[in-house]
Amino acid sequence: MRSVVINEPGDSSVLKIEERPIPKADATHTVIHIKAFGIHRYEVLTRAGGSPSVKFPRVIGVEAVGEVSEPAENSKFTKGQRVLVINGGFGREFDGSYQEYALVPDDLLFAVDYDVDWQILAQYPENFYTAFGAMKMTRVKKG
Repeated sequence: MRSVVINEPGDSSVLKIEERPIPKADATHTVIHIKAFGIHRYEVLTRAGGSPSVKFPRVIGVEAVGEVSEPAENSKFTKGQRVLVINGGFGREFDGSYQEYALVPDDLLFAVDYDVDWQILAQYPENFYTAFGAMKMTRVKKG
């Protein structure tokens, strides 16, 4: 599979396409086939070395939408199911969305029943989470 790997911090020239093996599922991690993802300003910051907790080499990208390729042994997800993943260390503590397949802890995956194009669906995870967080922080309530 193709992966965009960063081996050291820097400008966009440090983004290198590498061939890597498709990961294998285990008891608690599912392999997803990434169909689309958003790109965020803090990924540019991470690429440049502004996220000291991120260890290189790393495949960045904190969100993705796609299909389950190989469910975890104890997964509630099924092969071919549409899912999204957002944050939780994705693209920071372990390899993220800038690749064709990713190994993701099941507790970071969310089933998606919304039937739209992948590019449209990819606009939702971080935007939704940001809006939800803002409502939570401001304690917005009905009425």
